[in-house]
Amino acid sequence: MNNTKNKAVLILMILAAIVSGCTEGGQTEDEGSTSLTVNEFSGFPNPVPANQNVQFRMQLVNDGDEDVDTAFARLYNPPFGGGAQVFSDENGDNPGKQARTLQFSDLRAEGDQTPAVPQTRQVDFQAPDLPRDRDLSYGFNADIFFGYETVGDAEIQILSEEAFREEGATQGSARLENSRAPIQLEVRTPTPIRIFDSQDSSVTKQFCVIARNQGQGTPFDPQDVPSSSDFNRVSIQDAEGEVEIGVQDVGSQVTFTADDGGGQTKTVEILQGKAVACFDMEISGVSNTFQTTVPIRVEADYGYKKTDNANLRVDGRGEASEVGGTTNTDGNADENTDESSATEFTYASGVDSSSSELLNVVSTYNGEVDSGNIDGSEIDPGDPNQACQKLQDFANNDDYSNFDSSDFEDLCDTA
Repeated sequence: MNNTKNKAVLILMILAAIVSGCTEGGQTEDEGSTSLTVNEFSGFPNPVPANQNVQFRMQLVNDGDEDVDTAFARLYNPPFGGGAQVFSDENGDNPGKQARTLQFSDLRAEGDQTPAVPQTRQVDFQAPDLPRDRDLSYGFNADIFFGYETVGDAEIQILSEEAFREEGATQGSARLENSRAPIQLEVRTPTPIRIFDSQDSSVTKQFCVIARNQGQGTPFDPQDVPSSSDFNRVSIQDAEGEVEIGVQDVGSQVTFTADDGGGQTKTVEILQGKAVACFDMEISGVSNTFQTTVPIRVEADYGYKKTDNANLRVDGRGEASEVGGTTNTDGNADENTDESSATEFTYASGVDSSSSELLNVVSTYNGEVDSGNIDGSEIDPGDPNQACQKLQDFANNDDYSNFDSSDFEDLCDTA
């Protein structure tokens, strides 16, 4: 009796596992979303004594299938600047965005005989001065930007109507074998592709590809992948979600053109996790008995942004001066200064009072002033110093997470 019951339970468990496996389908996120992985992002020492040197260290490794020529990791979010109350460079000056950007080169993917080799970069800052015996914890963020590619291969069968009937074929989905990458591709067009009776020797069919973001980051237009450490994050944010998809011709027999007339590649925007790119597929040498199987290669090019974070505690330990003063290398406190009034700002290179990226933020800020959510006067874009002073406060306000200190530095610079 018990044995019969146990067998029944075992059968039910097996059936449940089979059903679960069948309904899941496709690659899991861990199998398909690999690219650059952060092995380490940390500050040392932690805790760090106030007004002392702290080194931030990041290690990346390429767990995907495509090589990465260059990657940039930009630190942001805690208060950076010049003076005692912020994180500064080793001379106590404001570390600009280039000083807070780590550059990685030649991150090679794992080969048949060679493992992927991690790379480590580090940058030093001076911790803020704190009142005696006071500890503060800071959360650091880093956005990592790099270019990547997904390659998908499949075999597509093409049959005339007569050959389709003779074979008794049924249409299904072509399985596209993807490289390990955060963007995964699928063929939307059913296979076999049926060619109905035609008097022409060539016909055009629609061929569509689905792109899905299976990674933990955000794709963006490959044209905006940074090439140097002084890149502007605003242009990348404007291009988020965009992926360039192309389908390679198969000799002269099967050729592809984007259905918008844009050549062999098409830029699409991934919304709610996916995008669809369609192409005109021209098939030559068609006859009533035509049948062939062709290899199809689909490629997706894109930039990709991933974010990581680290925590650091700054410990007063009695070594820091009282709040408001700056500390010399000999440990003596200078006279108190008002840092905000001492800092003069101007717009960053390429930004002026009519720049759309600036005016968008100004419009948001002034709208909050009008509604009473922010005290004070509105921003005047014609006064760079006044505008940047207010935008700096706006970036440090946790209630407005869409505009942070890194966005501020893309718009403003010290005069």
